[in-house]
Amino acid sequence: MLSSVQRESFTERGYIKIVGLLTEAEVALLRERLEDVLYGRVTWPPRMFQTLDPQKFRAPSGLPMPEGIQRPALVDERFQRVTQHPHLLAIVRDLIGENATLYTDQVILKTPGIGVETHFHQDGFYWRNSAERTVNCWIALDDAGADNGCLCFLPGSHKGGLVEHEAYYDTPTLHQGETGTPFQRLRIPLEQVDFSREVPEPAQAGDCLIFTKYTWHRSAPNLSAQQRRAYAVAFHAPV
Repeated sequence: MLSSVQRESFTERGYIKIVGLLTEAEVALLRERLEDVLYGRVTWPPRMFQTLDPQKFRAPSGLPMPEGIQRPALVDERFQRVTQHPHLLAIVRDLIGENATLYTDQVILKTPGIGVETHFHQDGFYWRNSAERTVNCWIALDDAGADNGCLCFLPGSHKGGLVEHEAYYDTPTLHQGETGTPFQRLRIPLEQVDFSREVPEPAQAGDCLIFTKYTWHRSAPNLSAQQRRAYAVAFHAPV
């Protein structure tokens, strides 16, 4: 359960960090499964993937290099177990209510030396049909710091509600895994962001950052030689 200080921080800042949500062994199982996917030992449907340009970047399997994997818990028991993790569920229910249920999940990969920048955005702009009480639980599968793309937040930004976003193409461009076509993501217009208020939140593998669907957050590109993988699990509490 959360302390009163943690609850107050979540209310005021729009996010909290839970240190050591997953054990080293639990993290290792997820990393192992992602390696299986990259090396072709496990095959998941192409529709689950967002990839780097398939004409330029390939995974060790020879398939396009993934940067995002949608809904892995639907096809893999290891990820499904995390969505049902007792400690995670207890924290989420403490924050948004006992009726909290799984909304969606995804793996985010920032390929070393390539992984793209994610600009400031609100998850709620993507999740227009989500309940008011929706949180994203971003679990580090590798140590994440300034050099390989840790999350950065604007504390208190959630209090302003949903703001308009604009579409943009990443550099390098991201592509749909099933069709190979490039697609645009969404960001808060750069001129609306006060970067002086930005707070980086480095995380160790197994740590979890939990934030509201309105909280502004971003991550820099992975300029290091190290992996930066994460598993994000979103929960909502329908009214």
